[in-house]
Amino acid sequence: MPIRIALVRLPQLFRDLVASAFSADDVSFEWFANEADVTLGATSKELPADVVIAQVDDPWQAEVGQFLTRSPALVVLGIRDDGRSAWIYEMVPRPRPLGELGLVELRATVLGALGAST
Repeated sequence: MPIRIALVRLPQLFRDLVASAFSADDVSFEWFANEADVTLGATSKELPADVVIAQVDDPWQAEVGQFLTRSPALVVLGIRDDGRSAWIYEMVPRPRPLGELGLVELRATVLGALGAST
C-alpha cells in the first residue's frame, strides 16, 4: 500500500519538489486548497493521508496541528511559504524529570502544567 501524502496550500513548485523527493518510493499525492478540504469526506476516525505537508504562515497558529487530534499517528509537516523554515507537529508523550517531589513541588508542578499561578 502506498504512503498517502496530502499537500495543503502548497504552490505548484513546492508540490513538484516534494514529489521529486519521493520519486523512488511507493507514494500517492493528493492536493488540497486548505485544511478543511482534507477532512471533507473523511471518516470520523481516518483522514485520507498518512502524511500532511502544508504551507504555514505562523507555526504557532497553524491549523495543521488540528489533524493530530483526529489521527495522533499522522505525520504533519509545516513549511513556510519561502521554503526556508519547516516544522514537524507531534503529539508524543515525553516524560520530563522532576527530581524529588515534595508537596510544595507537587502543587507547583500541577498548577504550572495547567498554566495557573502558584
